[in-house]
Amino acid sequence: MHSKKQIILVPVIAFIALVIIGTVAFTLLSNLPKDDGMVTVEEEFFDGTVLNFGKWKGTLSSLEYCIVELDDIDGFMEYVRNCEYFDEKLVFKNSNSPFSTVIYLVVSGKVFTLRFFDNRVWLVPLEKKYYDVQYKSHLMRFMWVPVDTYVTHDMNPKTRRYDTPGKWDADVTMDDVKYLYSKVDPEMYEITDEGIFVKGYAAIIDEVSWELISYEPTDKYGVKIFEDESGSVMVDVIYP
Repeated sequence: MHSKKQIILVPVIAFIALVIIGTVAFTLLSNLPKDDGMVTVEEEFFDGTVLNFGKWKGTLSSLEYCIVELDDIDGFMEYVRNCEYFDEKLVFKNSNSPFSTVIYLVVSGKVFTLRFFDNRVWLVPLEKKYYDVQYKSHLMRFMWVPVDTYVTHDMNPKTRRYDTPGKWDADVTMDDVKYLYSKVDPEMYEITDEGIFVKGYAAIIDEVSWELISYEPTDKYGVKIFEDESGSVMVDVIYP
């Protein structure tokens, strides 16, 4: 038979335990980062090059890309137009997309695109995956070429190659694209009478562990940019 002292101690100990647990939980929750309603407008190129426009009042719409809705879109636009990377000659319209305004910004030779629709902002690095390649003495995978096309190519299921070129994703001319490439490494492209031939970057993968060793520029061109009969700027994949 339990004594009165034991009967009294049980709820007292339980109460003390609850207080301790509550205190620990409160402390942990207090140390968690608080949602202050601010979002960071920032993106990173695969080589580590970063374009950061700082924090702004708004909400994040995507975890895969930097897609945000901002409260002060006019203030953000003014900030962008005064940043060191802004170039008025690299601002275009896109008649085939809800993101009607396209701005190209070049940071250390790497191109980023900034798109606007109402109060929504989409910031992405201009790195497009095209195909797997064998390159040099290492196993190479994932070739990126800095071109801007979101139009779906028709892929041949047998050859796994794109049979048709894609349209550049802004209302640009060939002169506009040539001006854009004048801001990147001249070793990465060549301009001929046929169009602009652009090299890419490929990942060197360890053949045993499949771990990434490094990224290297390819010594061959990955895409050809040209103007079709209607005057549209097109991007076509070049296969080795």
